[in-house]
Amino acid sequence: MVLFYSRYCSIDYFIPYPYIKVRYLPLDIEKRKRIYEAIKKNPGLHFRELIRILDINVGDLQYNLSVLEKENLIVGKEEMGYKRYYPNPMEFPQEKKILPYLRQPVQRSIIVEILMNGKESLTDISRNLNLKNQTILYHIKKMESSGILLTEKEGKNVFYFIKDPELVSRTLIKYKESFSDKIVERFIEFWRSTGKI
Repeated sequence: MVLFYSRYCSIDYFIPYPYIKVRYLPLDIEKRKRIYEAIKKNPGLHFRELIRILDINVGDLQYNLSVLEKENLIVGKEEMGYKRYYPNPMEFPQEKKILPYLRQPVQRSIIVEILMNGKESLTDISRNLNLKNQTILYHIKKMESSGILLTEKEGKNVFYFIKDPELVSRTLIKYKESFSDKIVERFIEFWRSTGKI
């Protein structure tokens, strides 16, 4: 008989004769399983987002996240001022580079705006999103440094475009339920109109 043990359980069962001690596996705890499933469904969420969607107290979440990390079921990664959590392993690891930017509302809006238009200037993006140039430029610089956005000069004009629009589009659509805003819905309608969904 093969017995499985985990360091992280709250209950042991003893069966008198013959003596057997069975301990829960990490995902046998219902609350922990919920946390893991939320991260698997919505990779790249940070601590406060997990509290919001799971309605769980801070102590419980901290403890269960540490268990899941120690058991190598999830990975926590410091990104842009947040510790974000991902399932380990991810089905498509390249999504991990994109998701932190899609989780930021302004950056997500910029990405969708450019995806829908192929390439855009700072003025175009600013006008279409009704945001100041300085705000747009701040976020664009972050995405440029990560290699998600690239620039192209045409005379005096500078245009921005997505390095891998197919990957970014597929990632956005795959995790659309975790974004739930109108700009993502608008992008999905646009994507459907192209016959790609």
